[in-house]
Amino acid sequence: VVEVRNFYQSNTQGLLGNRYVQVHLVLTDRELGRGTHVAELLLRELCYHEAVSRSEAAISELAESLCFMYQQPGIGVSVLQHLVRWLLERPKEDHTLTIFRRNLARSYGSIAAAWRTLGIGSTIPFKTFRKLCEAVGCRQHVVGYWEALDAGRAGNISLFELDPDAVSLLARFLSALLAGYAEKAKCSMQDARTTSPE
Repeated sequence: VVEVRNFYQSNTQGLLGNRYVQVHLVLTDRELGRGTHVAELLLRELCYHEAVSRSEAAISELAESLCFMYQQPGIGVSVLQHLVRWLLERPKEDHTLTIFRRNLARSYGSIAAAWRTLGIGSTIPFKTFRKLCEAVGCRQHVVGYWEALDAGRAGNISLFELDPDAVSLLARFLSALLAGYAEKAKCSMQDARTTSPE
């Protein structure tokens, strides 16, 4: 058993109110020599399991409606359906984490500015994150913040985990900037062809 997470507590439930215990296991098949496998077990009471089964049709209908409204070339329907389910089922963010993000943004102007000012690379380990928490006076909750941000238990977090909205805006800005640069370069090349002597 690698990890056990209890989603019966009200602060860990998503918008759908799912209640279950999640267990992550590492299984080794020594007899057949097929290596190691990671498994996820969801332990749910029968009444909650039946409620989830009854809600499947409504959730699928919502996902299909959103897919119809927001589908763009290159984005698969299954991706949008997964996103809808993830948004509805993900646990609510802890209020203290929201306060931490506000304090960080208030101290540095934005979370991205804090990341840049502190000279943080693409990802940070726990020790660096603890120093970041100390800088804004929030060291007492550092473990709780870390557990909430490093949900995949990778051992480090990126700016995306800390402020996904800012990363999304920065990516859109970069995309628009590069598109504008490419258009300007294309126009310059056309101008050079029309003005060059033959």
